[in-house]
Order: sequence, then structure tokens, then C-alpha cells
Amino acid sequence: MKSGDDEPADTSGNADRRAAAEQSEAAPVDMPPDKRLATFPGKPSRMLGRVNDVHSGLSYPRLAAPWQVPTKKNKLGTPGWSGQQILLTERHAGRYWYGQLLTGTLIPTLQSSYQGPDSVKTVAGLAAKGYEAQYYAFPHKTAPLASQALNVDGHKGWLVASYLTYKRSGVRATGEIVAMAVVDTGRKAPAVVFASMPNTNRKQWRDVNQFLGQLKIAS
Repeated sequence: MKSGDDEPADTSGNADRRAAAEQSEAAPVDMPPDKRLATFPGKPSRMLGRVNDVHSGLSYPRLAAPWQVPTKKNKLGTPGWSGQQILLTERHAGRYWYGQLLTGTLIPTLQSSYQGPDSVKTVAGLAAKGYEAQYYAFPHKTAPLASQALNVDGHKGWLVASYLTYKRSGVRATGEIVAMAVVDTGRKAPAVVFASMPNTNRKQWRDVNQFLGQLKIAS
């Protein structure tokens, strides 16, 4: 959960510390069985165009309202990510719970594990473990949804997705889809993608499919 103030009101929330997600030294991770992410029912949000995230090297779809781009005024940004779209799902006394679509690059603490395109699966597992440990640092259960190869304009990537369930005081959501991917862009550091959407907004789950399926290499 994130505060309406400059600092997070609850640092165990679902969207406030990207760098900490990959802070620890890489350790072996048990990957779930390979399985493609399901296509969720419903109609995805309208695309307003595309955004070239020159920092990550990815291009992604810009989605229409209720998706928002973080600004200093709305204070919905997550530090450490160069591409961001946020969908506010709950607001309680200045605290927020939300879904997000993020792009960035693998930070240095995991780059030693990245050994080129053939290592994207291993690195995706490591990064997914780190994000879950830090962004969801409260009691929860995890069920695997997907572990699959991605092809982004001929570049190798790997997607890991889970469904997390939890009970949080003052939060209506009791679970959410969490997906992250590592994509080789031809650069020294690969791109990283993170997507989440609480179960209070199931009609936006299809947006997760659209976002991940429409990734391209930035021109």
C-alpha cells in the first residue's frame, strides 16, 4: 500500500520498492512447470498508442483511462522503473492499493546471473522471487500461473506469473495476479517487466495479457 504523501505509509505494500526486490545475492530458484499464461476473459482497455522506453529498450502499449501515468501531483510513481502505468483500485484515508504495468532494466545485483539470451529463464525466476519477497512482505500464499518463453521482435524473453492470495486490514482485495518477465534487448543489461492487478478489478486482468503480448523492442 502506498501513501498519498511522499513517503510510503506501509513499506510492505504492493508497489513501492523496486530496487530492494533484487537486493540479495542470487540463489538457486525452483521454477514452476512450463505453462503458458491463460488469456483472461473480457475486452482489454483501449490503446492510445505506444511508448518507447529508451532506458529499458522496450516499447509498450499506452492504455486509456482508468490507467494513469504517474506524476508528481498524483504521487503514484514507483521508484526505479523507467516506464510506468498505474490503475488505482482502492483508496483508504490517503493510502492506495493499485495495479501496475512497469518496465525497466535488471539492476546490477542480478546482472552477474545474466549470461546472455539463453539465461533469461533463470534470471526471470530469480527476479520474480525477489519481487515477491519485497513487494509482498506480508503473509500470503502463492500459486503458479505461468512460466513460458517470450519472443519479443525475435529477442528471447521469459515470463513468470503467479496468483497471490492474502488478507490485509482495510483492503478489499484478497489476491492478485503478479507477472514479471526478463527480455534480452541486445544490450548489456536485459529489460525487466512487472505487472500486477488485484482481484477487485478482474475486468482489467485482460490488460495484463495485452501489455505483455504487445511488448516490442524500442526503435
